[in-house]
Amino acid sequence: MADYPNINGREYSHASITVKAKGQKVYAKEVSYNDSLEPAEKRANSPQALGRTLGEYKADGSITLYKVEADQLIALLGPGFMAVVFDIEVEYREDGMPFTKDLLRGCRIKKKGAKSSGNDPNEVSFDLSIMYIMHNGVAPIPDLKVG
Repeated sequence: MADYPNINGREYSHASITVKAKGQKVYAKEVSYNDSLEPAEKRANSPQALGRTLGEYKADGSITLYKVEADQLIALLGPGFMAVVFDIEVEYREDGMPFTKDLLRGCRIKKKGAKSSGNDPNEVSFDLSIMYIMHNGVAPIPDLKVG
């Protein structure tokens, strides 16, 4: 566990991360990912649950790139880019903090959107279907089937 207060004052920020898609460094405006494990409950004629299953694991996320970088990612994935399966690595580095890396395994683009506003650079967002997320090398569920 972390010791508080943080004497050196350093914390991870967006500038602390390196994002790689299909092994290539990507300059991302934003990256977001989450996973969940939703158990089903065994119920009968009782107000209390009698048990529960391990549950259904789901992971998804999104990445927002500026137009130039988005075009480069699409070119890297190639024709049928929305059907291509690839990994995204999110590495966290900051002086005085431990290095960590999350692996978004088996990503596929499920939705692409574009945004233009005022003088801001044009943005392209990609909603992702993710098979699973390794959180700094730690599997989210027991007996994770990797392939």
